Amino acid sequence: MDNQQNLPSETEKPAARSPLGSVDFILSHTQQRQMIGGLGIIFPFTIIILGKLIFGTELQISLSHYYHTGVRDIYVGILFLIGTFLIFYRGYQDVNYDGRWSTIAGLCAIGTALFPTTVEAKPSLQTEIIGIIHFIFAFSFLAILGLFVLVYFRRSVGDVCAEKKRRNRVYTLCGWSVFMSLALIISIFLLPLPMQHWVTKYRPVLILETIAIVAFGFAWLVKGEWLFTQYLGLLDDQRS
Repeated sequence: MDNQQNLPSETEKPAARSPLGSVDFILSHTQQRQMIGGLGIIFPFTIIILGKLIFGTELQISLSHYYHTGVRDIYVGILFLIGTFLIFYRGYQDVNYDGRWSTIAGLCAIGTALFPTTVEAKPSLQTEIIGIIHFIFAFSFLAILGLFVLVYFRRSVGDVCAEKKRRNRVYTLCGWSVFMSLALIISIFLLPLPMQHWVTKYRPVLILETIAIVAFGFAWLVKGEWLFTQYLGLLDDQRS
């Protein structure tokens, strides 16, 4: 008997093994949007609630001031996560500027975490410059995400279905909430110092920042076709 008859021929080599779970670790555009939106919504409430429960931190003037509290690592960590997802987000393949603007927004989120806001009454020149850089990054981060919600998310190709029109109304509300919050924050900073100190007692910047971040987070969850969208009549078969 030929001892080689049971051996596989050269043309019958076993198929090459694919990397374990290689496909499972690839997030779709929908999942990326869900992650960005979910992180945006939990961000302000996480640092505020954990700051109070774990460290007894009173409400801060703004979300940025939580960098200087016990929840600094959580504050930085969530911003880095949001920034990373935005950097790797590419949007639609036929619209190049989706990926470019999301990358800029992601870098701004990371920059917001790396350059803390100023808390000293009489800061040094270096600290003051870092605070200005922080404000530029934070403002640009929210402004770009507001632009995404108000402009890019409302785009349509072909006929617009009823569900898409409803989603566009949600995007419009969320986008204007972001920009109105930013406008009110700027107006507070333009007030005379005595009035600023009086208004600060009511934490308006903290409230407005929370509204802006939750608004963009909600819009990204809707764009990500999250579970609740089908119950709100926002999800259609075309997933536009």
